[in-house]
Amino acid sequence: MERIEQPALFYYDLSGCLVDADPSVAKHFLDRFSPDDLAHARHAFVRAQSGEPAAFLDSYLIGVPDETGAIRGVVEIHDPLDGIDSSIRAERERYRSFFMHNVDSIAFLDLEGGVLRTNSMFEEMFALSPDERIFESWFDFLDPSAANEARESFSQTLVGEAQEFDSVLKASAQMPPIPIRVRFTPLYMDGEIVGISAVVKNIAAEQIAHQHMHNLAFYDPLTRLPNRALFEDRLTQTIAGAKRYNRPFALLFLDLDGFKSVNDLHGHAAGDALLRAFGERTGTILRESDTFARLGGDEFAVLQQLARIPEDADALAEKLIESLQEPFPFDGKALRVGLSIGIAVYPWHGITEASLLEAADKALYEAKSAGKNTFRFAGPF
Repeated sequence: MERIEQPALFYYDLSGCLVDADPSVAKHFLDRFSPDDLAHARHAFVRAQSGEPAAFLDSYLIGVPDETGAIRGVVEIHDPLDGIDSSIRAERERYRSFFMHNVDSIAFLDLEGGVLRTNSMFEEMFALSPDERIFESWFDFLDPSAANEARESFSQTLVGEAQEFDSVLKASAQMPPIPIRVRFTPLYMDGEIVGISAVVKNIAAEQIAHQHMHNLAFYDPLTRLPNRALFEDRLTQTIAGAKRYNRPFALLFLDLDGFKSVNDLHGHAAGDALLRAFGERTGTILRESDTFARLGGDEFAVLQQLARIPEDADALAEKLIESLQEPFPFDGKALRVGLSIGIAVYPWHGITEASLLEAADKALYEAKSAGKNTFRFAGPF
């Protein structure tokens, strides 16, 4: 049978020095702990100094008051692992190793959100030095804009409901704001919640990947303009708003005249540069409320909110055509193209996506047939 040791009692003054210490025993409370545990041990001792009992590893710390009630020292009740059954000791060591070396960032919080213990990944993510590992509150880490949601999730966890939410670490001298995903899980002892574990993941790379996939799906890689898929979605939304608020709008199809000749004479690099420059120049003419997209090749489209019918669409078409009177410089050359535009206006020329697209396409064909570098409406008003 294994020997079972009784818990040992140690008394420290407020500086942490062991009173009446045997020379063979460490003379300071912190002397027994490894660098990984030092900050947590110091935090536990400070809590006991303030009169709040604190547990850490194999020790339980209690502040000792004098006759006036002021804390004059700290008692440590030390229950060493050597006196524990080997299977329990092994289980505790496995848990400790799992916690300290987990690939996720983990912190244990008290019932007020105070940080009791953190693992190495947490300290690495938060760029904490050993003396900074313990904060008064978990919420000290968060950007102020994210604190309210985090507090609400914390409150829900305190009643036994695990919570997962996205948040933001506040910026510091060592790091910029970092998007994170947090999972709060209640920690139980004898059926009661005694704390909360916080598992934190850095989701910056995930957000970048998501944004990249979004850009691939909805934006043209050459011009950075919305592509056909996003344009058609915007068209659907614009029609819905037009029906609800009785608000007309124009759909303009744009086709560059002479673009094929630029490609044939100067190469695809020149053609690509021209498309990018056309997108940038046109963007300076449109309003923020307008949607401008590249549908493919040298075909573009605009959704324009109208206040005057048809004067607004007429004026925009003239500005766009006039803007191409100035050539596009490329590699010492002046690249020249024209612009044909077909215009369909809701609700006169269509009230559905399909009918408006078809009407604008037919109007564009008429503009090109009329000699190019001009515009046509899909019909009368």
